[in-house]
Amino acid sequence: MLLMKFELVIQRIKRYTLSSTIDGCISLLNSIYRNDQKDYPFWNLFFLAKWAYLYTNDSPFLMKAKLRDVEDTAFLISKFSDQNQFLSLKKDHKKGLRTIAFQQFWHQEKVNIYTFLRQIVLYKDLKSSFDIDSKLIEDIGISALDFLKISFSIQIYLSLDKLDPKFKYDGTLNDDFYDIFMPFFPKNNIDRYLENLTLKYTQQLDSVHKMANEALQLYETNFWSNFPFVNHSGRKQVLHKSIFDQTCKYYIYNHLKMSSPGFTEEFGRRLERYIELGLKECGVDYVGEKKMKKDYKLTKVCDYMVEDEILIECKAIELQPRSAILREPAIMGRDLKDTIVKAYVQMLSSAISIDARRNWWGIVVTYKKTFVGFGEDAWQEFLKEPVIKKTKDEKLNLNILPPERFCVIDIETWESVIQIVRDGKISMLSLIRTILTHNSRAKKADAVLLPEQALFKNYDPFEMKLSYLDNASEKLDFISDL
Repeated sequence: MLLMKFELVIQRIKRYTLSSTIDGCISLLNSIYRNDQKDYPFWNLFFLAKWAYLYTNDSPFLMKAKLRDVEDTAFLISKFSDQNQFLSLKKDHKKGLRTIAFQQFWHQEKVNIYTFLRQIVLYKDLKSSFDIDSKLIEDIGISALDFLKISFSIQIYLSLDKLDPKFKYDGTLNDDFYDIFMPFFPKNNIDRYLENLTLKYTQQLDSVHKMANEALQLYETNFWSNFPFVNHSGRKQVLHKSIFDQTCKYYIYNHLKMSSPGFTEEFGRRLERYIELGLKECGVDYVGEKKMKKDYKLTKVCDYMVEDEILIECKAIELQPRSAILREPAIMGRDLKDTIVKAYVQMLSSAISIDARRNWWGIVVTYKKTFVGFGEDAWQEFLKEPVIKKTKDEKLNLNILPPERFCVIDIETWESVIQIVRDGKISMLSLIRTILTHNSRAKKADAVLLPEQALFKNYDPFEMKLSYLDNASEKLDFISDL
């Protein structure tokens, strides 16, 4: 079968005016969000909007797209994706599912008050020599706390339909937004915020994708979050609520990572201290890096040892799109050589030096989701070759901490672990065992792809109540005056 060429998609897009195409995309995305149409591949409309900005205009010689025309063009993008499909779920089921997770799971994440409190702790409460506020004020004109406050306000405004059915979501910042929230912020702060987060010129869209191949770009769907607003009918408009959710979660991190070369290392140190807040919160016995080095005469050591058998390493990393989409061992091995591969080898080395007779477990905690998941899967995807080489070079025994007792989780999953242990439901060691042995104990239908799914398969929903996050809530107290 001949593969559909991308030029056919562009030819279709060029038939219609830019404004009518964007109108149709917004109308469809609003309807999809309001009706909770989970089976609609709405991210294709994100790409249609992007390509419309890049490849068409409002020439009077172009047709105005009707809603059906926009739907047909989105369907053509789906067809282009299907005919250029590189995934084979039959050949490697889990590999394909993790690529799909990278494409789609971002848009299933939920935002709540802890999304903002977590960042207040990370960017404001945990101090260091790196002045995050000064850098943000230099770059975008507002501090981290003001950015989070405004984001929180917009998040509330865009969620009013969930609080009161008389409100109808349309993704627009209408005049009443400014009427409600302007008293709480200097006007120039809101102006600067929206100026930085609004698409200003189409060239901004030229470099939002790491993948050059358009068929592969369709798996890289989280590209609007650095400028979630577009100017539409004289107002600020969000294309889809999930885009702004990602802005709330990751804009500060993404921006500082791009603008400040030293930020990643700095953030790693803050993340390590943040993890320790959780360990203190739930009252587990733990030993930090310095004490382990001193007590066990170690040179390579993990960040924490918990309950004598769990080793924890914190990594401020994210999976690059090429790795997350193609998931080729050589590519993933190169990308993760100095992070996850290194962390696993450090855990093996530490475990052997401390006590090789213990049943060790290993956890890497990241800020963003990596979709690496269980150690057994990571072993097959990229860990096996570099780790075996390291174990031979350094004479390490892999059986001390085998891949099935290792995993990678994100910060939100870590907080859930802390909450469950704090509530006294189970010890941390038993909880980690439960998560990592879930698939071996479960029926085939109950098997899961990621550790966080195993966590929630075994524990009912619970209320988050962590003191180090609750203490940060006073910085959002202005909301109580609404």
